Amino acid sequence: MKFIKDGLFGLAIGEAFGVQLDMESSDFSNPVTTMQDSRAYDCPIGSFSDDTSMLLASMDSFIKSKEINSKDILDALCDWINKNAYSSTDYLFDISKTVRISLMDYWKNKNSETCGILEEDKQDASCLSRVFLLNMVYSSSNISDEKLIDELKKVIRITHNNEISFLGCFIAYKYMKYIIDGNNPKYALTLLKRYNYKKYFTDYSIEKYKRILFDDIKTIKLESIDNSSNIVSILESVLFIISNTDNYKDAIITSNMLGNANGVRSSITGLFAGLIYSEKSIPKEWNIVLKRKDYLNKMSRKIKQVLSM
Repeated sequence: MKFIKDGLFGLAIGEAFGVQLDMESSDFSNPVTTMQDSRAYDCPIGSFSDDTSMLLASMDSFIKSKEINSKDILDALCDWINKNAYSSTDYLFDISKTVRISLMDYWKNKNSETCGILEEDKQDASCLSRVFLLNMVYSSSNISDEKLIDELKKVIRITHNNEISFLGCFIAYKYMKYIIDGNNPKYALTLLKRYNYKKYFTDYSIEKYKRILFDDIKTIKLESIDNSSNIVSILESVLFIISNTDNYKDAIITSNMLGNANGVRSSITGLFAGLIYSEKSIPKEWNIVLKRKDYLNKMSRKIKQVLSM
């Protein structure tokens, strides 16, 4: 289960790189190539943010409960925002509006079934990193897709309770699953296109992802991709970047050229690229400044131990 560390460190370092440039304007002619102090947040160099913290909270929930439990994950996420648990710093410096509203609702009403945001226009990509927990738990399982989607909804609906988010997360799960199973990025994308999504999702939602599922994502113009944090746009940009680079470093640098939602785009690019190229492919000068490496290693070991039981 080496892939767990590859993905976790890929995510955290990709996010730390993106955090320094979050909400910056796009820049295709003068890309940033080094890890620096954040210009968007008051945090030190090498700080990962909400995407990594939410995955760590979800992992900790599974380690303790030995199951995918929506309420337990929510309790862990509340510890993140209230007690700075799972953070790279001793204070919270970034959280998406969708996640904040959902956790505030849960904190007030203690209902894990109703706290997630239903509105389509709130389907940002802050749910994507948590999908990796499912890849960890079911990497060697013959779980049916129907059951997998039920488990996915337990992890995702607590903040993003709409079908467009569910489908985007399912696409991310499938892509990572294909990579973990040993397929190269090009063939993993081919397998994504071959899958029959109509069995579980509406035509309306599937159409939202048409550039991934029906078009050739590699050949679209990077400048044509919306640089917002919308889940469809993030998946489009990440898969375009992965399709047009051949190493972790170039993938992360390219992901931050688009501007605006650099944090979440860079984190998911890092997650995918970490799985493809491994943690050892990450530039040492980026890895060395990453905050809380010992904790990330510890969490990687602990969930492996639980999954090996």
